[in-house]
Amino acid sequence: MKKIKSGFLEKNSEYIRRLNNYILKNNNDKIESFVFSEIQKLKDFLERTSEEIDLLFFEENPENYNEIVSICELYNIKMICFAENINEVGKNNLESGDEKNLIVVDKFTDVDQLLEDTYYDICDEEYTLNIDKSSINTSKIIGVYSLANSQFQLPFSLFAAESISENDISNDRVLLLDMQENSGLKLFLNQNNQNSNKMGLEDLLVMTETGTISSKRLTSCKSSLGKIDIINPPKDSSVIADMTFEMWKNMINILSKELKYKYIIINFGTRCINFYDVLKECKKIYILKDESLISNNRLSDFYQESNLNEYEIVEEISLIQPKNKLLDISKIVEAWKWSEFGDSIRKRLVI
Repeated sequence: MKKIKSGFLEKNSEYIRRLNNYILKNNNDKIESFVFSEIQKLKDFLERTSEEIDLLFFEENPENYNEIVSICELYNIKMICFAENINEVGKNNLESGDEKNLIVVDKFTDVDQLLEDTYYDICDEEYTLNIDKSSINTSKIIGVYSLANSQFQLPFSLFAAESISENDISNDRVLLLDMQENSGLKLFLNQNNQNSNKMGLEDLLVMTETGTISSKRLTSCKSSLGKIDIINPPKDSSVIADMTFEMWKNMINILSKELKYKYIIINFGTRCINFYDVLKECKKIYILKDESLISNNRLSDFYQESNLNEYEIVEEISLIQPKNKLLDISKIVEAWKWSEFGDSIRKRLVI
C-alpha cells in the first residue's frame, strides 16, 4: 500500500502534536509523518532533500500564513487547516477555497474518515487486479441467514459487527456486506447521515468483473459508522441474484486483500447463483430461527439441499424479538446489547 507523506506544523499547537501521535499509532500503514516546528524547517527540508510532502496539517492562525500557502502551492502540497469554528475562519483569512489545495475542517471532525478520504484523493490510481486463485483468503467471513423473521437479519448483522469490532484487540475495522433485498439498509444509512445513493455494491461488482480497480471508487462504495464499514446497498437489488460464484470470490478477494479487512460480516438474503457454494466459503454461518414447526421444517430442507451440516460451520440462533414492535434498527441493536440474549451471542461470535 502506498504511503502519503504528511507534514505536521506543530509550533505552539497541542492539537497537531496529538494528531500526529494518533496517526503514528493508527494509520502508519498509510501515512508517513514529518514534524516541523516552523515553516522555515519545512522549506529547508524541501530545498535540501529529494523528499516530497503530499499533505500539510496545521492549526488556524499560524504564524507566516502567507508563506505557508506560498510554499505549499509551489510544491503542490495539499493543506488541511483545523479550526475551532469554521464559521469564524473567514475572519482570519483562511476561507476554505480561497487558496489552491486548502481544506478547512472543524477540530471535532471525524479524523478517521477525513484521513481515509484524503488518502484516496491523493493516492487515487487505476490498476488491474491480479487475482491469484491459489491464494488463501485471510479474512474471517461470517454469514447471517434466516429461515424465519428475516426482517431481523440486518439488525443481527449490525449487532454482530459492532460486537466483534469492540472485542477485537487488534483494533481492526469490520466490514458489513448486505446481500439481502429490501433489508432496510438504505433507510438506516440515511437516518445515520450517510448518503446511500452514492456508489455501492453494483459498482463494486463492475470493478470485480472488469478487473480494473480505482482506489478512490473503491472507497466511495462504502460508508462508515464508528469502527464498522458498510458497502452501500445497490440501487437495484436484482444484481445480487445475477452474481456468480466466481464474481463473489473475486469481490471478497478485493475486500479482504485490497482493503485488508480481517472480518467481513455478510447478511445473506437474495440467493445468487451457486448460493450454497458461497455459504461454504464462510468461517461461520448464523442461522436465525424461531421454534415454530414451519421454521424447523424449513431448516431441515435447508440442510438437505445444502449439505452444510457436514461442514460444521452452521450455528442456529433462536431469535429473541424485541417486545416493542415500533423499534427501529438502531434501537433493536441497542436493546440486544444490554440483554441476556446479547450476552449469549457475544460469547458465541467468532473472534
